[in-house]
Amino acid sequence: MKKILTLALIYSLFAVGAQAQCTIWGPADKGTKTEMTSYDAKGKVTGKSKQELVNIATQNGDTHYTIESEYFDKKDRSSGKNTMEFICQSDGTFVIDMKSIAGSAAAVEGTKITMKNLVYPQNLKVGTTLEDAEVEFGVEMEGSPFQIPPTKIVIKDQKVVAKETVSTPAGTFDCYKIQQTTSMKLPMVKEVVLFSYCWISKDVGTVKTEAYKSEGGDLVSSSVLTKLEK
Repeated sequence: MKKILTLALIYSLFAVGAQAQCTIWGPADKGTKTEMTSYDAKGKVTGKSKQELVNIATQNGDTHYTIESEYFDKKDRSSGKNTMEFICQSDGTFVIDMKSIAGSAAAVEGTKITMKNLVYPQNLKVGTTLEDAEVEFGVEMEGSPFQIPPTKIVIKDQKVVAKETVSTPAGTFDCYKIQQTTSMKLPMVKEVVLFSYCWISKDVGTVKTEAYKSEGGDLVSSSVLTKLEK
């Protein structure tokens, strides 16, 4: 469940866009709501994530977007909440604050976070290669012999590989298909490395995701945009 929630959070980071100076890879209007439904390899529902754009603010020429997210298990019981931030920079680039992945852990006293944000150029096209992004966070317990290893998540080998039309219960969308490799090292858990595809649409955000054990390997999980309310 913890791995599924982490994946859901990573994919939900693509679900919002920016103002006119940025290419909009998600809804840009305050109050817009989206819902992503997650599935296992057999197509059974494993949970949902719901997002709402709750605030837009300008700071030093950059536009900051605040997203409130809530996650639900397969029985539709709430399993956690998170606040995320996205930035439309004055130079036209779209930035995802990787600190968002740390969630509530970022507010814990003694938490140390190092990161490299996800950055998207103003105009994506097939063949565009994106820079790696990562976040590492953990609590340093000064003077204690018991130290919990940090959590580290790396998103790498990102490339726009196709432009495709994707249909979901929320509608039909023109999308860019991005391939990437995500490694997740959680405390006391063996490192998980997944190869995945993410379909993103202008003015919508994430429309569909698929995660595999390796490139060309078995499907592990998927998610689809099931609701879009503006």
